[in-house]
Amino acid sequence: MIFGKLRIGTFCMKSFQKKSKILLTSRNRDVALHVDPRGFHLELRCLNPESSWKLFEKLAISWRSDSMTKTIMEKLGKEMIQYCGGLPLAITILGSLLATKQTQDEWEEVHKHIKPYLYEEQNLLINKVLALSYNDLPSHLKPCFLYLGNFPKDLEISTKILIRMWMGEGFISKIQHSGGREDTMDDVGHRYLRELVQRSMVLVGKKTSLGRIKTCQMHDLMRDFCISKVEEENFLHFTDTLSMKQRKEQIGKVRRLAIVSESGDNSIKGIKFNKYPYLRSLLYFQPQHDESYFKESCFKKFKLVRVLHLEYFKNHQRKLPKDIGFLIHLRYLSLKDSNVTKVPSSVGNLRCLETLDLRINFSPSHCCILLDYIYPHTNLLDSLSKPRVPNVFKYMKQLKHLYLPRDYSVCGMLELGNLCYLQTLVNVQPKTIKIPTWFKLNCLRVLKVRTNKEAQDAIQMLISRSRCPYIEKLNLYYPVKKLPKAHQFSPNLAKLTLSETNLEEDPMATLEKLPNLKILRLFSSAFEGKNMVCSKSGFSQLQSIVLSSLLNLEEWRVEEGAMPSLSHLEIKDCNLKKWRVEKGAVPTINHLEITVYNLEEWKVEEGAMPSLSHLKIKNCILKEWMVEKGAMTCLSNLEIKDCSLKEWRVEKGAMNSLSNLVIKGCILEGGKVEEGAMTNLNNLVIHDCTLKEWRVEKGAMTMTDLSKLVIRNCTLEGWKVEEGAMTNLNNLVIHDCTLKEWRVEKGAMTMTDLSKLVIRNCTLEGWKVEEGAMTNLNNLEINDCTLKEWRVEKGAMTMTDLSKLVIRNCTLEGWKVEEGAMTNLNNLEINDCTLKEWRVEKGAVTNLSNFLINNCTMTDCEVGAMPSSDHCEIIGCSGLMTISN
Repeated sequence: MIFGKLRIGTFCMKSFQKKSKILLTSRNRDVALHVDPRGFHLELRCLNPESSWKLFEKLAISWRSDSMTKTIMEKLGKEMIQYCGGLPLAITILGSLLATKQTQDEWEEVHKHIKPYLYEEQNLLINKVLALSYNDLPSHLKPCFLYLGNFPKDLEISTKILIRMWMGEGFISKIQHSGGREDTMDDVGHRYLRELVQRSMVLVGKKTSLGRIKTCQMHDLMRDFCISKVEEENFLHFTDTLSMKQRKEQIGKVRRLAIVSESGDNSIKGIKFNKYPYLRSLLYFQPQHDESYFKESCFKKFKLVRVLHLEYFKNHQRKLPKDIGFLIHLRYLSLKDSNVTKVPSSVGNLRCLETLDLRINFSPSHCCILLDYIYPHTNLLDSLSKPRVPNVFKYMKQLKHLYLPRDYSVCGMLELGNLCYLQTLVNVQPKTIKIPTWFKLNCLRVLKVRTNKEAQDAIQMLISRSRCPYIEKLNLYYPVKKLPKAHQFSPNLAKLTLSETNLEEDPMATLEKLPNLKILRLFSSAFEGKNMVCSKSGFSQLQSIVLSSLLNLEEWRVEEGAMPSLSHLEIKDCNLKKWRVEKGAVPTINHLEITVYNLEEWKVEEGAMPSLSHLKIKNCILKEWMVEKGAMTCLSNLEIKDCSLKEWRVEKGAMNSLSNLVIKGCILEGGKVEEGAMTNLNNLVIHDCTLKEWRVEKGAMTMTDLSKLVIRNCTLEGWKVEEGAMTNLNNLVIHDCTLKEWRVEKGAMTMTDLSKLVIRNCTLEGWKVEEGAMTNLNNLEINDCTLKEWRVEKGAMTMTDLSKLVIRNCTLEGWKVEEGAMTNLNNLEINDCTLKEWRVEKGAVTNLSNFLINNCTMTDCEVGAMPSSDHCEIIGCSGLMTISN
């Protein structure tokens, strides 16, 4: 009610008091949306390590005077703020607490007991603040939040697994809408998770291509609060098998048990399951090489269990005990990545099971490999090593999600005709299942078909809209050669993955007609042809496309008006030679990744890809890449790695939103950035490259916000920076490079805010700094270099604020500083160098206050004017240098 009134009041204020503003803070994003959905919503993020330290130092250290104590406090402080995880409130609390501690002993005491100080002391606010969020949760979300305490620290939790567990526990109920429509439990689960994220109680890990939450995790502080709340309410028991510390007074009351194994021993052996008669949920997390196993009779001890999570579970017998059939209340059972190859038929007793995951990580035993070697034509390896699936699914009428092994054997045919509620069917082999001709899988939403044999008729029958009318996600892993017609697919199909299908005809002609397709992935020989065309108005809803390992694909043409909703595109490990993106094509794409072996011609026409913001190009050979005027106008991040680019041309007005450009491990020949291109670039990094004839024209790369240009381990020939280019560059670092004919013209690189130019381990031939260039450079370091014919003309590098010019371990031949150059240089050090024909004309470096030449070899050097002898030191040098007054 109060938010509704506030919203009305806000609109009134906008109408009558247009200069007034309201700042509303809330832990719940929905509150802000309710007040004003169109207002500016700022979602605060955790601080990065640098910002965290800056805040902490300001509160606890910066104002102290004792330098020795400050050094110790800095060391302890950097270790302690790691526990804050970037949370400003935690950093403020810790910093304010330590501001009252004056001695090293007091700081070490806090360091020793950092967690109690952060979470348990009554005079601190953090637990109270976190408790506010928890207490504000509606009743149906509290158990969902507490259930996250089951998972180990820093684990990225799969959203699918979490929601299926919530379903198994009974935390999720269907929601009935008017008109008879109802949400599935998966939809409701995702809604619950989004609400926890919006309340800042859960962090988003990875997202799907369509922006849905794929993994999640908890902030360390929130997780510690969750664990404390779990213990307070006896919601679950979290057992570390290294210590095996269990609260004896609570064992009989424990409803949920999470076991974390880190020892590699048989960690289950030490747990007495007969003391957990009321167990509802058992989650087991273990390392890959742990050889833990259940005793044959242990499942009889907790017959009330509803969730059994045994991923990565291994035992030397490779079988699941038969008494699994006693768990008649079980809703969720996962053996994913376990080594169990024998699943007993007693699982057919689990009539309430909703999720069954049998994606077993099987590998043939040494005995099987030996028999296969002795009898190579008998298929013993397949028959003995494949997981055997019991033919009992027809009894599990409540089953919603069934995950079969990647390859399996079965006695007879799997009867699926009774599975009316089945929503997910993964790794099914069409020739191993039996479904009555009249039966429709009306609830099926996800279908993944996998087989290594051609079964065209059986597959088309399975995926047809008459059999599975509501499929939303379809994966096909089998040789099919020809796709069904577009009208034979489910009209609800939103995600399609094809792999090893060996299609001979261009699949785009069929797939672009699917009305609701949003994600398309073509993997590993999905298409064997050479040419692919996306026609005008095709793929009207497509948002993401991935092309990977299509080794025969040579040409892809995207016509004007194609893929109008595309936002994400990846091309990996393909032999694409010609790619043309016509004007007006893919107008909404914002993320593009390319890994193409031999892309000879890539043309992005004017007006194409106007929304592209992120572009990554890896391991490519581009012979001609042309970005026309007005193309890629929103591109902000460009990364080019391990590529060979010839004739890369960025026309005037192109890429004007580009802020970050990284070029690594590349060979660039004839690159040209025209005047008026890349005008807003503020960060350029070039590593491990060979650049030939790179030309930056006048007015190009003005880079008003440029903070750094880094060039490392590169060979540059003929790099020319014309007058008026890079005028605001403020930091330039050149490491481990060979530069030939580097020319900085008059008026170029004035760098008004430049703080440092560092050149290390480089070979420079013919470096010329013309009059009027680098006029405000204030710090120049040249280390471990060979410089030939370095010329600084009159009026160049006046460097009014220069504090130091340091040249170390270099060979300099023909270095000439003309009259009027470096006039304000006040500190010059030359160490461990060889100088040949160094000329400093009269009237140059006139304000030098400190001059040091140490351990150098000089041949035919002449300095026209020097400071007084009090400021001039020549130590350990040999050779001849003439100094005139």
